[in-house]
Amino acid sequence: MSGCSRVFGIGSNLDSARYRLLLARYAQVSPELVRGHVIGEHGDRAVVCASTTTVGRRPVAVPVRAVVEDLQQRPALIRCGIGRTRCGPAGAVLSTLRKVLGLVDGIEELSVPYGLHRWPGRTVPAFPHSFRTPASGLCGRQSPRRLRPTPCSPREDRHMISATRLEAADAAVTVLSNRSEVTDWALRYFGPWWNATSVDAAAVCAGAVVIAEVTPDAYKGITLLVHDGRPTEEVDYAKHPLLVARDGEDIIATSPEEGIAYRSTPSSGRLVLAGSDVQPLALAAARLAREAIRGQLLRDGWAVLHSSAVVRPDDGATLLAFGDKGAGKTTTALLLASHGWQLLANDRVLVRPTGERDVEVVPWPSAAALGLGLLHSLGWDDKAREHLRAGGSFHPTQHESVTEALLAGDHTPLWENAKRERKVQVFPDQFPDLFDVPLATGGRAAGLLFPQVDADAAPDIIGGTRTLGEADFMSGATEDRYPDVFGQARGVDGGGRESARAEVAARLAELPRRAVRLSHDIPASAAVLCKAADAI
Repeated sequence: MSGCSRVFGIGSNLDSARYRLLLARYAQVSPELVRGHVIGEHGDRAVVCASTTTVGRRPVAVPVRAVVEDLQQRPALIRCGIGRTRCGPAGAVLSTLRKVLGLVDGIEELSVPYGLHRWPGRTVPAFPHSFRTPASGLCGRQSPRRLRPTPCSPREDRHMISATRLEAADAAVTVLSNRSEVTDWALRYFGPWWNATSVDAAAVCAGAVVIAEVTPDAYKGITLLVHDGRPTEEVDYAKHPLLVARDGEDIIATSPEEGIAYRSTPSSGRLVLAGSDVQPLALAAARLAREAIRGQLLRDGWAVLHSSAVVRPDDGATLLAFGDKGAGKTTTALLLASHGWQLLANDRVLVRPTGERDVEVVPWPSAAALGLGLLHSLGWDDKAREHLRAGGSFHPTQHESVTEALLAGDHTPLWENAKRERKVQVFPDQFPDLFDVPLATGGRAAGLLFPQVDADAAPDIIGGTRTLGEADFMSGATEDRYPDVFGQARGVDGGGRESARAEVAARLAELPRRAVRLSHDIPASAAVLCKAADAI
């Protein structure tokens, strides 16, 4: 376009190197066999020369969209590893010289190729800092005479990236962080239900990502951007006020109470969080990773039911229990899961019509809220108390008064207000580990249960059933704790498209169903539920 026979550019070389590495990973070959270039502006406006790309001297079909998305995400991954991106060779040289000349005191991290580098008196390995491998730095201490190579300290090692990948049905998201506590949390929270696995952060090439950085400077930067005079909206999100604004196509937000700032790019599925405290950041990253999965599934025709669920391990047949708050959905699921079934969900599930008549069911991972009375009736309070006394814990959202009651052996219900009971908050993986309740990862709807609890009546199968209504589906209105402020569902209602909900309701209406009355007599209630399940 310039009319020149040759064009030289540092930015194009960098993007071209990344491009060749990506294609090598896609094709599972050595990068040396890949020939291809990226030209134009460095960054979002770079142009991939797909038609001239070869692998082993042969033309290849290039996944252009995936490659472009990765090239756009790569700076964020680097920033997650080293805390920032470089301004180029000149900026790096000037920054280093300021330390060499003793003008400032600090550590300078230099981008270097893999291999061995000669330092005065010895040869040391030099690897990029952002990939969980040893790194070297230049440490200027008061004068240039004290310039010396230094190994990574435990503090610096925190900046290396770790990654956890989540998969549910056809949806997937990867959580990346410069603190392993964040990705370990996602691994534990989603592992039993959403096939969570640790992956190599360097191999994350494309797809939805949630990048959580423990970086106070990045939090301050996004927060200042939100407050720079642009239009804002205050939203109640996860019980905290969230100030939301736009920055081009990105959605930016800050939550001062949590000390977390957000930047979401809905078109690419990338969401970056920055904060100074690792625990609230881990909770927020897991929450948004779950919303990313839900957003993908909703766009693919799934819906969200307000239901508990258990699965028969022999054939995947799934019973769904419906009812209003306090009707006994959780009790029904836990009692059946203690008598040969597998627990799929205690409060909600994701569903999709498949084939001509079936409804596929996958879990919605969340901490299960169990009242102190229910825990005692199930005979689990002793196990919970032993767990706490041994130094264990439950989900951090559990109120400390509940922990104190467990330790004291008091199973009297605790109330936050007249309507909301404070409950034990159980991690998904604690069901099999602490309470011997097996978990399921999916199933096929086979029947419906409509429980109701009557403490003074005998448990029994009772006459009369009801049909499913709007209240049995989650929706944007019922998801007021986590509104889709970051555009992950891209306009689809939080409970699924109306057409998907209608089709699911029609198919579930054809399934056998039973209404059951439960009481505080746990053995009798369990017997009635097993009888109803066998009848279905």
